[in-house]
Amino acid sequence: MRLNPVSPSLRPLLAAALLSSATGTLPALAQQDSAAAMPLSLREAEDLALERNERVLIAREEIERTAGQIREVRARTLPSLDVTYRYARNIQRPVLFFGEGGDIRQISIGSDNDNQVSLELTQTLFSRSVNAATRAARLAQDVSRFNLEETGETLTLDVRRAYYLALLNGALIGVQEQALEQAERRLRQVEQFLDVGTAAEFDRLTAQVEADNIRPLLIEARNDYTLALNELKRLVGVPLDQDVTLTDSLAYEPVDLTLQQARERALVERDDLRSQRAGVQLQQQAVAVEQAQSFPEFSFTFDMSRRASSDQFVPSTSEFSQTSTAGLEIRVPVFDGRAAEGRVRQARAQLSSQELRLSALEQDVELQVQQALLNASAGAERIEATQATVGRAARALEIAETRFRSGLSTQLELNDAELALTQARTTLARALFDHNVARAEFLRAVGER
Repeated sequence: MRLNPVSPSLRPLLAAALLSSATGTLPALAQQDSAAAMPLSLREAEDLALERNERVLIAREEIERTAGQIREVRARTLPSLDVTYRYARNIQRPVLFFGEGGDIRQISIGSDNDNQVSLELTQTLFSRSVNAATRAARLAQDVSRFNLEETGETLTLDVRRAYYLALLNGALIGVQEQALEQAERRLRQVEQFLDVGTAAEFDRLTAQVEADNIRPLLIEARNDYTLALNELKRLVGVPLDQDVTLTDSLAYEPVDLTLQQARERALVERDDLRSQRAGVQLQQQAVAVEQAQSFPEFSFTFDMSRRASSDQFVPSTSEFSQTSTAGLEIRVPVFDGRAAEGRVRQARAQLSSQELRLSALEQDVELQVQQALLNASAGAERIEATQATVGRAARALEIAETRFRSGLSTQLELNDAELALTQARTTLARALFDHNVARAEFLRAVGER
């Protein structure tokens, strides 16, 4: 499947239709203070969102957290050095008893103050669990990076939807403003006919009601535009009281990819797939970590201690004695009630779950790509089907107005022509909106921004 571009012969009609119906793409209420308004293109909106939005900031903090995990695990491969100082006051010193026969003597030993400084160095020489945990921590950081990219892609899609919705509502304001202008122009014509006696009071009332019925629609369109613009401001981190002028417009941009090309690109480029694949590898390392708990660990230890026993609070250097030892420590797990076996089973079950999630996600991605391509194709067909309608409806209204001024047609015929033009302009604006959203969803589905 490949999207067919709009027929070249009809593109001028599309441009003319857009110019005639979208001169009000951005409503006048948003342009009253253009000097103070912030111009905002779609690309600028995307960049602001990626810089300021809380979802992206949270994902970045997750990368920092996993970086801390890597540092913590790596610390187990480096020497551990502890220094301890201990002071003790001997309130009652130990006593030794000496004597022969009935003559027993007590002798107190030790001094009033004990000071001790100890240094302990430990270096892990071999540990399978540390090696596996280090690899797992690196994979966890990869998952966090892919999650950040995936968050950015999802946020970009949300920004595009909000931007296009604001453009649509702006275009609909233009449609309703033009409809109101036409209705008010017809009302003035009917009043002129009434003054010369060629129209009845009923005709004037009918024209007045027609104009009055359009005003609530215009108010609703302006309100929808404000709401859509506020949602866009929230996504990009712009204050709600900041005036914004959207500088882009709804336009047709073809998607030139076949379904097979789109599927292949999505399976390679989608960051959620990359994240899930890294998640499977991470869980494989988690299994290795639990299995490694049953293997011996070798460590080198070194202890040095300086101790002084003195009647003075601060002993002299000569009163200190020093001892030091070095050794090799081997830790061998013998029996833990099969707790390690239970942890391995849990890790393997989680690995199976991650693999199933990956398989399901790959199928979901293929379905999303196909649906997005179908929606984009349908949007292109809708544009091609409606792009010439606006021009024909505008021409029909010109003829109806001429006939009405000449007294050759009724007001009902003119009403029908005006309604047809309004509907055609609305349909074209919505078709362009649907196409742009479908194209944005397609780009998201194949992993592009």
